[in-house]
Amino acid sequence: MPLRPLILVAALAAVAVPAFAQDQAERDRMAALRAVGEAERTAQDGQRQQMEQANQQRELQARVEALEAQRQNETALRPAQIPNTSQARIEDLRQLDVDARLSAIERQQQANQAALRAAQSASASTPVPAPTASLPKISPFSNPQPSYGMATNAQKQAAADAYTACLTGAARRMDDHISDATTIAVAIQPGCFSQFGAWKESLERGTVGGLRITLEQALELSQQTGAVQAVLQVRQQTRAAR
Repeated sequence: MPLRPLILVAALAAVAVPAFAQDQAERDRMAALRAVGEAERTAQDGQRQQMEQANQQRELQARVEALEAQRQNETALRPAQIPNTSQARIEDLRQLDVDARLSAIERQQQANQAALRAAQSASASTPVPAPTASLPKISPFSNPQPSYGMATNAQKQAAADAYTACLTGAARRMDDHISDATTIAVAIQPGCFSQFGAWKESLERGTVGGLRITLEQALELSQQTGAVQAVLQVRQQTRAAR
């Protein structure tokens, strides 16, 4: 009889050991799960903190860029100023500029007066011929040409020959042999203006004062008479050829 309680205890102990082991294993499994969950939460917290720090960094960079852009706009819109220059210095610079301009104007006036005096002196030293009527007749058909001016005789004669060639050529083309010579002369003059100008320039080159004025008057008269002379010569040549 005493053996039965022992056997019963041993049986109960044999049954209790597996149950305890199962409970311990379950506790261990639950602890492992909690550890895994805790690790995942820790990792998630780390990622969240990194994201928040990145967002804060971007916001800070955006603020810095906005402030820099605002500073540049203010600098661009700020009125230009002369650095380290007082108002008195600015007025001094303006006065210096005004003085320099006035000095330049005064120097120009003095130069103009000197040139005028030189021209008056040259005019006074140049013999003034008598009125136009007392001058020898000037004609592009004359050979040799007058000695007025500084052009050479060859230059004057070449200009006169070109002018007469233009007049006679125009007279041959336009003369109807019915109208008076003066009418034809007026018609041919415009076509020879450039040749007349070259001849006139060769005679007036270097002349000043009263001599130049007298030459201009004589040449204006010779422009009309020269054209008439060209018409008359062409008509005479035409009659001789018949």
